[in-house]
Amino acid sequence: MMLIPIKINMADYKQLIPIILKYEGLYAGNIDGKICTMKGVTLETYRRYFGRQKTCKELRGISNAEWEYIFKEGYWNRWRGDEINNQAIANLLVDWCWGSGVYGIKLPQRVLGVKDDGIVGVKTLAAINDYPDQEELFNKLWARRKQHFEDLAKTHNRAKFLRGWLRRLDGFKYYE
Repeated sequence: MMLIPIKINMADYKQLIPIILKYEGLYAGNIDGKICTMKGVTLETYRRYFGRQKTCKELRGISNAEWEYIFKEGYWNRWRGDEINNQAIANLLVDWCWGSGVYGIKLPQRVLGVKDDGIVGVKTLAAINDYPDQEELFNKLWARRKQHFEDLAKTHNRAKFLRGWLRRLDGFKYYE
């Protein structure tokens, strides 16, 4: 008997890259200082991947390959995006992690009803992929992320950022 492999559609990180870059600015910071970002990558993150000696000037010249490596290794793979069946859900979750670090995993885990340990394991993935109504799950996650932004604006004196955060979130729509 010959077995025919079944191809399961999984999310693809390359589909999320233009979405993230659409919302990330170019260079921000003082090139002589220690606080700077380029395309959403902080100097601290850049140094974590490419060496503690890296400077703001070097970050300003980050290559597309370096940016993609940081994105894939540090954010997409952290969410195990290649194992998420629905691209729209993967996009929302990985972008949440991109902007909020470990809270971009813990808060969705609470929505999913799994242990909120900030580690994406088989239970978290199963809660996503086995959810009976993927659009409903997307909407729950989207609403929780909106609430996260609103909470940050109120409790951390970041109201000036709320409009931009919500504009970014509005760019994430469900699709199969």
